[in-house]
Amino acid sequence: MVGRIEQWGVYLKGGATQRGSTASWSLRYASAILMAVCVPGRLPNHASDAEKRIHELLRRHLATDCIVYYEANLRRRHPAFVVIDPGQGLLAIDVRGWLPENLIGGNHERITVKDRQGRIRSCEHPRQEMRTYLDDLQERCRQRLWAQHLLQPDDQFFFPLAALAVLSNLTRSQLAGSGWNALFSAPDVITGDELEAAFGNQASTGLGRFFHPSWPFPVMTEFQVKTLRAILHPELLISSLGGPVAVPSAARVVPPAETAVPGVPWLRLGPSTPEKAAVVDEIAVEVVSVPRPGMVESSEKGLLDFRVLDLEQELAVRDPGSGPRLMFGAAGSGKTIVLVSRARLLAQGAGRRVLIICFNVSLGSYLERALHGAGELITVRHFDKLARDYGVIRRTHPAEPQSELGRRLLARFRIVAPELRYDAVLIDEAQDFDPVWFRCARCLLHNPEHGDLLIAGDGNQGLYGRRRTRWSSLGFSVQGRTLYLRKSYRNAREIMGFAAPFARTEDWEDDGVSPVAVDHAQAARSSGVPPVVIRAKDRLDECAHAVDLIAGLLRGRFGTRQLSRPLRPADIGVLVPAVLQDLTETFAQFRRDLNAKAIPFIWLSNRADTAARTRVNEPGVKLLNIFHAKGLQFKAVVFLWADILPQAGWLNRAPEEQEALFYVALTRAEDYLAVVHSRESEFVARLHGHTAGTAGLAGTT
Repeated sequence: MVGRIEQWGVYLKGGATQRGSTASWSLRYASAILMAVCVPGRLPNHASDAEKRIHELLRRHLATDCIVYYEANLRRRHPAFVVIDPGQGLLAIDVRGWLPENLIGGNHERITVKDRQGRIRSCEHPRQEMRTYLDDLQERCRQRLWAQHLLQPDDQFFFPLAALAVLSNLTRSQLAGSGWNALFSAPDVITGDELEAAFGNQASTGLGRFFHPSWPFPVMTEFQVKTLRAILHPELLISSLGGPVAVPSAARVVPPAETAVPGVPWLRLGPSTPEKAAVVDEIAVEVVSVPRPGMVESSEKGLLDFRVLDLEQELAVRDPGSGPRLMFGAAGSGKTIVLVSRARLLAQGAGRRVLIICFNVSLGSYLERALHGAGELITVRHFDKLARDYGVIRRTHPAEPQSELGRRLLARFRIVAPELRYDAVLIDEAQDFDPVWFRCARCLLHNPEHGDLLIAGDGNQGLYGRRRTRWSSLGFSVQGRTLYLRKSYRNAREIMGFAAPFARTEDWEDDGVSPVAVDHAQAARSSGVPPVVIRAKDRLDECAHAVDLIAGLLRGRFGTRQLSRPLRPADIGVLVPAVLQDLTETFAQFRRDLNAKAIPFIWLSNRADTAARTRVNEPGVKLLNIFHAKGLQFKAVVFLWADILPQAGWLNRAPEEQEALFYVALTRAEDYLAVVHSRESEFVARLHGHTAGTAGLAGTT
């Protein structure tokens, strides 16, 4: 069981034994791991009592590798539950609350019923509706090239299917006594008095009786289960954030000769293509590359990529909870992608108005692009832009404190018209928010007390001092409503280990936006290329090294290593602590050197260009200071002038803020990281000390 917990990256903190009407996230996640995984972890308010009873039985008694989905709707068909049992198959369950007096007539295809208002209507037999649902599911699989490894040569799933109807308010004796037994015969239909026998202590083995026909098959692999989850819920495909995946319709896969994935010989796992190189923070994904049939050339055009939220992230996305909830995660653990996916689900699936608030202008620009096409129900704003929308402009002479801006905005929000409020507010980069800003966010909800407010952050990345947020003083009841994400999907294991000396090694127990303890052994990504530390002669020589590194990456080299393919300019970020007066000319020469090499670039932190930070999605190498790098990531990062930190009194930043800056800079890199310096410093020495103690984790030039 410990291995299962580590695999899914769920760590619990407090609340594990708490019980009550507001079931804690910790408790729900613990239940999901120690028993079957139920998505969502608890049912929404509209679920019937019978559905809640079945949900609890399945959760408690199915095997731990089973996944139970509630309302996995498809083509207007609405099963109450869909169960993925890797050892037995896929089960669709419909639940009907008919009473004896509701049944009028029917056959095996359709049933005539009388509703509570006395109206007579005809509906599909619930068992038949579930069979049609499963047929539709197979058709969806046939139409998606990346999912066809789930099919046999006859275009049917390789695992058995089962359709089950539950008549929760009827007993078997009532059906037998009124002549309905023939239409609702076991085992495809069970009654309320048969629930315990069907889903009780023997559920993990007893479900087999619902599968007919059944046949032996290899237990579904983790990869196959992920594909099946994406078929059930296409919104799990993260690649759709930038537009839908172009999948040929009704194409049959011709397996190529090579074998790369055990049990799936015509698939190979790999990183996302350069075209999908991310500038998004916290993208947590599984990447699958599928060769298209008939491709002659071996270029990237021959690959279809899809990326799937992991189970922990999906649980967070689908959580139906109300009121404030907290989500703290390490860099690269999936915080931002959970917020984006939840916004889409709420807006497109439930028609709810959603506001996403972040601190960083560049991240706001990315989020707007990621949510392009998601509809007008989603609004993305960085905090200052949100304030300007409501006529509150930050005062600059003298500089207005964050708290004062928040207090002025809060006064404005308290009189906002109902039509300008939101059903859900999602907050990213919470570690940089002033406490009063959270009150502003809650004030924009239609229901400030019980509205959907999800707050995500990482105390390790706080660049503006640790905000001493006391949730209780804000009127936020968050006890037992906190989720911790520790598993990093962004950084290669070597990069995570390289940055570890600048991250906390244990969680803070007090209030506020907590840092999440980072263990580089928990990196989801396999080992990559060790980072390099380069000692230059002076600042200009540092810039020359940076130009050489960038030119090499564009040619497919990182130092002495040959890469599998050259990087694009957009894959590369150059980070500096800041460009102060004494380095202005040096940085100008650096840009001239890039121009001389015909390397396109964008200086995102250019103070002379107020719109520069909104150009994060444009092509070119990105040059930026670390403050503006929050929320971004690149395949390769060159950290220039690293020895500037730490420095007493530098930009009036406290030592812990400078340490957080250094940590942010290191963790923006996915695959390749170079730290360049020309002087010694405490932080550079710490890197060298870590390098010496980790058996060649990083290289020094």
